Amino acid sequence: MIEVLFLFAFTLFAAVIQATTGFGFSIIIMALYPMIFSVLDSVWLSLFGSGIILGYMTYKYFKHINFKIILLPLALSFIGNLTGLTLLVNTENDQARRWLGVLMILLSIYLFFIEGKIKIPNDWWFGGLVGTLSGVMGGFLNIPGPPIVVYMSVAAQEKNEYISTLQFFFFTNYLLKITYLLAFTEVQRVDVQLGVTVFFASIFGILLGTRLFNRLESLRIKEFTYGVMFLSGSWYLAG
Repeated sequence: MIEVLFLFAFTLFAAVIQATTGFGFSIIIMALYPMIFSVLDSVWLSLFGSGIILGYMTYKYFKHINFKIILLPLALSFIGNLTGLTLLVNTENDQARRWLGVLMILLSIYLFFIEGKIKIPNDWWFGGLVGTLSGVMGGFLNIPGPPIVVYMSVAAQEKNEYISTLQFFFFTNYLLKITYLLAFTEVQRVDVQLGVTVFFASIFGILLGTRLFNRLESLRIKEFTYGVMFLSGSWYLAG
């Protein structure tokens, strides 16, 4: 029962963040789920929610997607994703948790103190670089967002284009990830009841988040998310 409540509460929260800021679902999930589940099981559980969230938001904002700016990063992210997934299924959980902790701490420091203070190039080579890096991070530790978000912050011209193109990028990589995991791991790893909990919490969260899209102050939400990342990363390293 505790696991169900834990999953529902934090999945709901993560879904609201995703709907209001364009990213953050996987960050919150991977910051919290591995506290009681293995890293690989956390990835599996997240798939029950991220598919419905990304699919819905890609459909909702489809007409705003800018395919021109995302095709190269997307193509190279596939290579990175396959590399990261191979690392995930072949890495012991304790080691994966330590890598997750390091990544959480470094990302939280960058996003809180450095983001916005350096000039980000809006060039094809930078898009390819962040696409590859996003793929590796998404495949290995289920956190594809930060690199591609940095690129999209300068490549997208307005809010709906930014949100829609990001969701398309994440959803396409989600389809690749679930195909790989179905082929090379056991879907029975996770309790179906827990997966259903994540699924419905994600639906409620995305519906709530889309209603709050223009009301919540995204800066404060992001700052809170960065704090969760830092504390969780420290916990994983200490453990």
